[in-house]
Amino acid sequence: MAARKYIYRVVVDEWPTEDGMPFIDQDWRWWEQIVDYFHNPEGDDPSPAWLPDITEYLEDPGDEWTPAGWVNKPRFTRLVCEPGDEPDYPNGYRGYDDQPVIAVPIAPARRFMQRAQPDAAAKQLREWGCKAHVERAALGDWEAA
Repeated sequence: MAARKYIYRVVVDEWPTEDGMPFIDQDWRWWEQIVDYFHNPEGDDPSPAWLPDITEYLEDPGDEWTPAGWVNKPRFTRLVCEPGDEPDYPNGYRGYDDQPVIAVPIAPARRFMQRAQPDAAAKQLREWGCKAHVERAALGDWEAA
């Protein structure tokens, strides 16, 4: 096997959101409106024009044979969740956990030794309207610490 010569990373030049922030930093209520409209498309569509088909980014509702949840959550995504409720044990209230709303693409902070994964992440971000690309840098010599 040949030695790796480069290290790769995903760089997002522009996010398509109104405030220019990453998808994961948007308020969960905004995503909830989009998901609600997706499930019941009556009324005004709050979805921005850049948003692709979000079917694979939503939780599978399940049926009598399979439980609800993500069977195959897309790679390079993070869950946007409705905040849970803190428990109040002395009063008998157990609270509830964060409730997932949608899985949204992220720009992975990690570096990659092979190009395929950052290419896939950048492609996914571009499908969601981002201006993203992959950068590479030569590997330097390792030093003993």
